[in-house]
Amino acid sequence: DEAVFAMVSDGELYLRACEQSAKYCVKNASSFLTLMKRGRPVLLNYYRAIGMVAGALMIMAGYVFRSEGIKRASLKLFIAIAILTFPAYVTGEIGGAQNKDSYTGPYAESLQRHKDAARPTFLLAELVGITALTGYFLLRRGSAKAGWALHATLVLSIAASGALIWTVLAGRHVKWSGSSKTAVSSQMQVR
Repeated sequence: DEAVFAMVSDGELYLRACEQSAKYCVKNASSFLTLMKRGRPVLLNYYRAIGMVAGALMIMAGYVFRSEGIKRASLKLFIAIAILTFPAYVTGEIGGAQNKDSYTGPYAESLQRHKDAARPTFLLAELVGITALTGYFLLRRGSAKAGWALHATLVLSIAASGALIWTVLAGRHVKWSGSSKTAVSSQMQVR
């Protein structure tokens, strides 16, 4: 079928390219962790949900094995996830605001559900980052108060993991309802 799912050109990796789109891909590089599908940018947002779940498992392992090193590593991971969540949320808000009148029907409803899930998820992920940062500094100082921050981070990270998974699934629903989109995209469609 001569289908190409990825290509390398000038040292850059391009996903889901075809021979007809090769020149376009070289000329117009995609943004970080984004690919175009049916003319829409599809962000690869799973790394935050996976990272949050991994961090929650790591902090639990830190408690089980009584390892300060594992606890510190999990706190660093939570801080990184909080930092990475901020630009994803902001760019989603900007993109949604620019296209809010472009969609109708099931696609618009799915998009609204995703947006409704994204705001509290963002706040929860940032709260995990703040408690992790607090816990990290208290743990480094050897403060007896580090325990409450670690416990709070664990509880919040479990809640944030669930919220991130829910938001990712809502985003996938937007993807699958995309065939009902009524707006015509001016961007190139990649098969």
